[in-house]
Amino acid sequence: EDLEATLDALRDRFGPPPEELTSLGRLSLLKHQLGAMGLDALQRVDDHLNCTMRDAKAFERALSRLGADLRVLSVRRALWMLPNASASPAQVLDHVYKVATGCTPSPAKGKSRPAARRRP
Repeated sequence: EDLEATLDALRDRFGPPPEELTSLGRLSLLKHQLGAMGLDALQRVDDHLNCTMRDAKAFERALSRLGADLRVLSVRRALWMLPNASASPAQVLDHVYKVATGCTPSPAKGKSRPAARRRP
């Protein structure tokens, strides 16, 4: 959500960003979001992504809510099946981005964080 807001602000000021900038922003966001969900590594192989994670079952539970096809191989390994085996790298990035951003709860709009407590 923050990425999209930042890109919207840049779009308003400078026009449409190059596709490379959008991809870079999405990759950065994915690195942090998927890492927070327990993913250590991701590599595309044909019709799936090889996933290495801290807890494959927990990662599977997070993704299954959105219909992602994750096939757990062991405690730390799984295959994330792609909906289209012939998808381009940009399409794979888009798919992973949509799934990952759907798994991460967004902060409630209009609510502010509690004020930091001050020490006397």
